Amino acid sequence: MNLTELRNHARLTMRQIEGFFPLFLPPIFINFLHLMLAPRAATVEENARLTWEQFLHQELNRQAFPLVLSFITSIFLISASFALLDVIHKKKEKVGIRDAFSGFSNDKLRYIFPALIMKELALILWNGLIWWGSLLAAFSSYKISLVSQKLGIGQTSSGLPKELMEVISAYGPNLFLGLVLLALGLALLLPQQYAYSQLIYLVYDKSNEANYPGSWQLLRESRQLMRGYKGKRFVLDLTFIPWQILAFLTMGLANFIVYPYIALSQIFFYQQLKIAKSFENK
Repeated sequence: MNLTELRNHARLTMRQIEGFFPLFLPPIFINFLHLMLAPRAATVEENARLTWEQFLHQELNRQAFPLVLSFITSIFLISASFALLDVIHKKKEKVGIRDAFSGFSNDKLRYIFPALIMKELALILWNGLIWWGSLLAAFSSYKISLVSQKLGIGQTSSGLPKELMEVISAYGPNLFLGLVLLALGLALLLPQQYAYSQLIYLVYDKSNEANYPGSWQLLRESRQLMRGYKGKRFVLDLTFIPWQILAFLTMGLANFIVYPYIALSQIFFYQQLKIAKSFENK
């Protein structure tokens, strides 16, 4: 599997498909909406004055809206990928903005929604470690930072101020624990995330079969497909980072190019993966 050729194929296909700009308009609009409506981040001082319960409640409220938008965006992007797959499989000649909403139709949503929920449930433990670890580390660092800013470091000849040392003693272990949970969660999540990365393409392939195997079985099939290829997919995703930075710097406008490029690259990865696995199984 040559990733350079795969990406070149994606760029060539982008020039050949008619209508892919409108196809990605809904997720791009939602991404822009998220940037515009994102709540103001609390200052270090504001966060440091909260109790743990208050900080947890604040973060739950702050993350609820982005989570909903992220889920809706996922369905739009899956719809776009399905439309692109239809073109690649010669089921249609062009795509348009109406195809972006196809994933919300009952005949597709009844496959997409359970698959997404099942995938999140399969990853919930590792996501939980990351979430709790990041919150614990952030809360502890806010407490230490507030005292550090007020007192300064190195103000006394004997070393750190006593009050700062007391705060570090109180919150330092929690900060360390949070960082350990965060690192552990990431180390455990990434392999699982890549193991299930082919789920949505399997949904596309299998949803037209008379005996649909179900989301849990497709998760297992995705894991089997990705055995030995997680590193390849990870490297492919790393090549998207400069494009994603460009999208961020342009307030999401570059996503008109970035979204279809990433979608087609991942689709072609799936197709090459199936070919590679078929040779291995002979």
